[in-house]
Order: sequence, then structure tokens, then C-alpha cells
Amino acid sequence: MALEQTRDVVAALTALASAVEAAKADGVIDWADVSKLVPVAVAGQRAIAGADLIADELLNSAQYPQELADVLSGSLGAIIRLVQTLLK
Repeated sequence: MALEQTRDVVAALTALASAVEAAKADGVIDWADVSKLVPVAVAGQRAIAGADLIADELLNSAQYPQELADVLSGSLGAIIRLVQTLLK
């Protein structure tokens, strides 16, 4: 995949949105919700580890327009989901 590291950032955003949704499901965010953050930590570590490659991936993304569209769609979807969850 040409945009592998960029996809890792999307995965981290998606994991964060899912964790916030799960934590807020019972109406209270507390210590019982800490386990929901494990996937966020794993995905975040992957995203941070390859962050220095993202600029190059995006500069070369014109060669992969459909993959870029998929990544951007995933990014926006994850961000919208996160914001909606935080505003609930």
C-alpha cells in the first residue's frame, strides 16, 4: 500500500472515536473505561512510529488517487464520528 503510514493515522483516529463512544455509552467516563483505551494506545503507537513518512506518502499520492480518496474519506469519517461523540 502506498499510503500505509497515513492509513495508520486513520486507524488511530478510528480507535479513538470507538473508545470514546464505548466509554460514554453508560453516561459516565471513569476508571472502568481505561481498558477501552488499549486499542487507542496500540494504534497511536503505530501512527506515531511512521509519522515522519506521511508527508512523502501524500506528496506521491497523485499516483494513487483512489487510495488517497479512501484515506481522506476514512479520516473525515473518523473525525466526524469523534466530534459527534464528544458533543453528545
